[in-house]
Amino acid sequence: MITYIILFSLLYKHFLYDGRPFYNFLNGRHMTNAIKAILCGNTTVGKTTLLHALTGSNDPLDSSPTLGAGFASVTENFNGQDVSFNIWDTAGQETYRSLIKIYFRGSQLAILVFDISNRSSFEALQSWIDEIRENSSDSCPIVIVANKVDLPNRQVKFEEIATFANDRKLVFVECLAAQGEGINKLLNIAYRAYLGEYNQEKAQPAKSQDKNEKTDKKDEKEKDIEATPKSSKMQTEEAKDEQPKIVDIGGDENKNNKKKECC
Repeated sequence: MITYIILFSLLYKHFLYDGRPFYNFLNGRHMTNAIKAILCGNTTVGKTTLLHALTGSNDPLDSSPTLGAGFASVTENFNGQDVSFNIWDTAGQETYRSLIKIYFRGSQLAILVFDISNRSSFEALQSWIDEIRENSSDSCPIVIVANKVDLPNRQVKFEEIATFANDRKLVFVECLAAQGEGINKLLNIAYRAYLGEYNQEKAQPAKSQDKNEKTDKKDEKEKDIEATPKSSKMQTEEAKDEQPKIVDIGGDENKNNKKKECC
């Protein structure tokens, strides 16, 4: 009798009480996984705009700086499995640095944003990385987001970002949060970083290469294990056996693309 009661309690909790697991069960899906993520970076780099784009909200965006922290949950489906990103949008002002540390604790993913038209926001990345490492864990995956790629007064070159990321064995993406461009790929890259598919301990520094330069077979093999910096207007090459550690998604993605896949 006790066994039946325990079984009924488990079924009730996991399938009946929570509507989404029950819905997923009926549709042959796995239960939802939740990932605690933090969104950080200097003030006015577009973190809240990025979060707004990630949620797909049509509500008017409040452009005033975030005070303390904001929160939103984004659910995406990867290979039949629903994954929820519980994202804390932290304030970028120095005044709130001591306060936002509490949101870093237990984080499983960090999305670090800077503005390509604001060099100081790029130069502050290392201090943010130090904050993440100090207050979450050394193993917390970090995805660097280069935002506002449409602005003409670019102050940080693509190759410079690539070098910074590779030197620290991190992955980075470019996007345009205000227009929603690159958002789907950002989620894919973030999820793959969370899964550890970008083996950051084995990441190799990117080698600069002229786009007109012909490469031999040896160079082609090297591309399989390391990322080659390219401008956002250049056509991306897909590595045959390994995924690149650097991903450029700026500018040309349809934000209404409904196809969800894990890269």
